[in-house]
Amino acid sequence: MLSFQVALPDPKGALTGLRALCAADRTIVHQAMAAGLEAATAAHVGSLGRGKSNTSGNLGAAPTNFYSKAAGSIQGNGTANGVDLTMQRAGLSRAFRDYDLRPLRSRLLTIPVAAEAYGHRAREFSGLKWRTFTDAQVAAGKSNKAGLVLGRPPADPGGLFLALFRGAKKAHIPQDRSLLPTDEAWFDSAIQAATSLADN
Repeated sequence: MLSFQVALPDPKGALTGLRALCAADRTIVHQAMAAGLEAATAAHVGSLGRGKSNTSGNLGAAPTNFYSKAAGSIQGNGTANGVDLTMQRAGLSRAFRDYDLRPLRSRLLTIPVAAEAYGHRAREFSGLKWRTFTDAQVAAGKSNKAGLVLGRPPADPGGLFLALFRGAKKAHIPQDRSLLPTDEAWFDSAIQAATSLADN
């Protein structure tokens, strides 16, 4: 779960008109801001599936709808002290930093290389074997992927080894701030939501 507090600056006194309302009860204002931030963040994340790298398309697999599911997990909460946003999809944390993905219970990560494997874990399959193949062996029809792979051995001697996953000790995931709205977009959403309170 990713949880963080959104810092809302006050450039050029943009919040000045809300001071009287805030003086009475900041919680009400923060709850309105939380609702605005939640809606803006969910809309942004939900739109990502149409513009980000399409791994499922490259493999010819059905998409897992990661970003749509992530958008549905976003929750804003306003308290007297500020606004918190919480989301259940840990992959969104790379909006703030690089990280290295490492296996938790096994020696290797299993990264899908075939449509059949995309969106699944290796343990969901039975009868898979680890093998290592060179580019020359792939060219000779021994396997459909080179390197250390996990897949189905051929039914007949000399047949094709069908790789479903490649093995890796870790995967480096670079930071991508575009996964979440910009600070300016967050600020604008919060201000619009709060000023709508002042207008009512």
